Amino acid sequence: MNKGEALHSLRSHLFYANQGEIKTQQDDQLLNQVGCLNLVTNAIIVWNTVYIDKVVQQLQQEGYAVDDENLKHIWPTRHAHINVYGQYHFDKKRLRKKHPLRALRNPNS
Repeated sequence: MNKGEALHSLRSHLFYANQGEIKTQQDDQLLNQVGCLNLVTNAIIVWNTVYIDKVVQQLQQEGYAVDDENLKHIWPTRHAHINVYGQYHFDKKRLRKKHPLRALRNPNS
């Protein structure tokens, strides 16, 4: 899958309402839907980029060679871990504090 296809796949995964069809005829509603999709898409790409960087740093600290040539093929548009159907709870008190990133899971455990 190329970068364009990967981005389209992420957007399709996020835009599941109405089977991914925009059914409004009004420009303001259309712009609102497209803007929201762009915002969520960009947030996921930033989130994934931060964690990909953390994984690369951890691998390097553990002595693994991380080849830049291989990193060219890793895109932050992966979305299998994104739950678009769930319920979310945001703890405002916790969010106000600056927390480090959550720990990476150990694939061997």
